Amino acid sequence: MDRIHYCRPCIHTLLHICPEITRIGPGAYITQFPLERAIGDLGQSIRQPATPFTNLAQVALRQAQANALKVLCPELDKTLTPFLLRLSHDLGQGSVLLQPRDRHIKNLAGAHQIAVDTTVGQSALRK
Repeated sequence: MDRIHYCRPCIHTLLHICPEITRIGPGAYITQFPLERAIGDLGQSIRQPATPFTNLAQVALRQAQANALKVLCPELDKTLTPFLLRLSHDLGQGSVLLQPRDRHIKNLAGAHQIAVDTTVGQSALRK
């Protein structure tokens, strides 16, 4: 019973496996690389080989504190882009909501094409 909350996201993820594999590749490539990259970056920061795990914990703690400060005070983060991407919405306080979209434009037909053409003025859209 203490693991029941894992069930819904896992089952929901199954609905997205096929479209995501064709869009961005196998899931192992997407989930494994960022974790290995983070471990590599933290591993390079170890300065005292006598106590590597204690040192690694301190480096990770400092990085987490720096990230928390950047979220609380966005003006501290110099890497933020000053412009918004297309189809994005500024939520304020340094947060931006991005919308997923298809790679290709789809031509509409029938009632959908008429409804979109009268509302937006286009017969082809990108979802």
